[in-house]
Amino acid sequence: MNLLFLGLGNTGISIADRLSKNNNIFYYDVVKKNVAYKYLPLTKLKKSNFDYIIVTLSSISILNRLKLCSKYNTTYDLRKYELVKNKNSLKKIINYLPNSKVIVVSNPVDDIVTFLSKNTNLDVIGFGISLDALRYSNYFKQKINCIGLHGFSVPLKVLKNKTHFLKSYSAVDLKLFNSFKANGINYDLVSKEFELFFNKLNSDKQNTLYLSKYISKDILGLENISLSLPYFVKKGKVVGLKQIKLTSLEKNLLK
Repeated sequence: MNLLFLGLGNTGISIADRLSKNNNIFYYDVVKKNVAYKYLPLTKLKKSNFDYIIVTLSSISILNRLKLCSKYNTTYDLRKYELVKNKNSLKKIINYLPNSKVIVVSNPVDDIVTFLSKNTNLDVIGFGISLDALRYSNYFKQKINCIGLHGFSVPLKVLKNKTHFLKSYSAVDLKLFNSFKANGINYDLVSKEFELFFNKLNSDKQNTLYLSKYISKDILGLENISLSLPYFVKKGKVVGLKQIKLTSLEKNLLK
């Protein structure tokens, strides 16, 4: 497949390196990189054909990470900063994008999915909730699935009450924030999870995949928002929403 990366920072390069074994990699960035992948200027994007556009814009560099981590106290606050930066970058690019399926990796994933879904006719989904699931699985010492907003997700079937959720969320977020402050992003982990996500999405077999998608009409009492929920996927297409039974607590936290 032909894949276009929007932004090729360390996250984008790490994912591209994994996918390059079986795919052709192209990229656009404001700065041309010293990489093996083919650079395309904005003016050529519209004239090119891609199976996927993978949004890996980065607004936090190695140089400004420590400064931002001193200014903000949670990953949620960092993502509000990232939203402003990444939306501004997308506004400059959006009219040049060719017709293609889109996978958003850039934070905040759900806000970017909503922005692209409302401002283009592209088929947009978001990746990231599986990373939340890994962190909660580590915290609860059992395999966990998550739904909701990436970074503020609801772990399923383990919560006792809202206080229990806030305690677990705070612990998971603090560990993530401190790890990010000290070491930056774990690019190997992110790229490995993305490869699993991408392969499952494009399998000939129908799979259940937790992904972010814009909800325009009422689902679970929600609308006009992007959230990660379990969807049936096959051959690169979302073919349906898996019916899930949520507890009253999970429903309330989702809203």
